[in-house]
Parts: sequence; C-alpha cells; structure tokens
Amino acid sequence: MALTVPTNAPLYLLLQIKKDITAKRTDEWICDQDGDLTLSDPRWNNKAWFRPHVKEAKLVFGIIPAIEPKMSTALFAFYHGRLLETLMGRYHHLVGETSTSAFASKFYDL
Repeated sequence: MALTVPTNAPLYLLLQIKKDITAKRTDEWICDQDGDLTLSDPRWNNKAWFRPHVKEAKLVFGIIPAIEPKMSTALFAFYHGRLLETLMGRYHHLVGETSTSAFASKFYDL
C-alpha cells in the first residue's frame, strides 16, 4: 500500500512538503511528532498516516492505519488520492510518474 514518487531530490521534496505544512502554505495535511502525515480535515484526521521514506531517486510513502476505524478500501483510496492530488498540484515540478499498490508492502507499511 505504498505510494512511490520518483524524484531527483527526494529529501528536498520531503523537506519542502513539511516546510509548507509548518508555514501553513498547504492546509490539507498536518505533520505529527513522528514526522508522519495525516489529513487535517476533522472528518479524516488521524484515521491513517503516511510515513515518508527517503530512498535513492524516490520518496516512498507507506500507510499506517489507525486501530479504529479499521482501514477500509474507501479510506485507503481517499488517503492515496488526496496525497496524489497534493503532489501533482503543488510539487509537479519535482515529481515523476508515481505508482501505488493495493497490496501491503512489508518494507513500508505498518
């Protein structure tokens, strides 16, 4: 269930996302004390988190579901869709072709 974002500057992209969240230039996401991203909308907040992993030439977001409610297909799709929307809308100049998987990744998902 990881979302993979090819980029020439994965650390820069992650730092820019977090900087924009902190500076309130984007209000779709909040960053928690662990560095994970969750949606800021109260209807969706803390129902799941994306944990970023900086890798060579890519930034990978693994999803962490909340204990309750259980991760549904709709919630999974919504979170991934919102992250893709943010990446394409705000960081398109840093992002290549993204990919996502409907299957849990033993490397990135909890």
